[in-house]
Amino acid sequence: MDNIKSVAWLPVVAWFMLGFYLPGIEQFLLKVGAEWSWYWWDLSYFYYGYFILFIAILIASERGPIAWTSLFQGKMTSKNLKFGIILTIFCFVFSIGTAYLLFYPLSFAAPAFVSYWYLSPSEIIYYDGDTYPLIANLLSLIALVVLPSILEEFAFRGVMLKCWSKKWGFWKATLVSSSIFAILHPDPIGAFGFGVAMCYLYARFNTLLIPIICHALNNFFVWVWELVDTGIYGPEDIYTLLDFQNSWFLGLIALVISIAWAKRYWSSESVRQHLKSMRYPT
Repeated sequence: MDNIKSVAWLPVVAWFMLGFYLPGIEQFLLKVGAEWSWYWWDLSYFYYGYFILFIAILIASERGPIAWTSLFQGKMTSKNLKFGIILTIFCFVFSIGTAYLLFYPLSFAAPAFVSYWYLSPSEIIYYDGDTYPLIANLLSLIALVVLPSILEEFAFRGVMLKCWSKKWGFWKATLVSSSIFAILHPDPIGAFGFGVAMCYLYARFNTLLIPIICHALNNFFVWVWELVDTGIYGPEDIYTLLDFQNSWFLGLIALVISIAWAKRYWSSESVRQHLKSMRYPT
């Protein structure tokens, strides 16, 4: 039992390495990729980071041991998937509202931080000055939609939630794992809410497949948002701090929708009792 609790920290370490320190990548790129275009450097960081997370998950599964088939015991019906998709749409709207709630006041108090942390994320749609490189953009799509959806769900809802639920119970494990999940995302409040929602989906339907699909769908929304923005304003358009501040009404609309949506759901006594009784699937 102690072993399965301790292995949860392996993907935690890998997660923070992904965000702050990837051993050997700088030396590799300086020696091998000195002539590469900048977007190949970006992709190298993404893929190398998720490779480390993948290795951590494999080691955790061996040392646990964790039977991965146990994470897919429930059936994925169309009704269950529809519920997951609706919850994912809510999380997407919620994240827009909470991003403005957090960063709009900060944009006046700490503009440099907001510009760096929130408004200057990694490129999603690559443009080299003349064309949109096809292979690089396909790899970028995979790095945004496929890899995080599978590996992060296995790490956070598979390893961490499973191990820590045995130690602390479902909801405390959900809060801790979702907090760690949120730390490396540009919008920590929205990411925290999304992490909680994915924990809930897994516990409710007893299959990791629904959170994986919903995670991919959420990230695909982000990719489409960026694609549309690039199509409208052009690839060289820069989203400035002033642009963000002037679009405050989008955050307000998203918050109003989120609050009304959540209030309608939370007003049901049966829903509240259901949430209180949630347990990690055995």
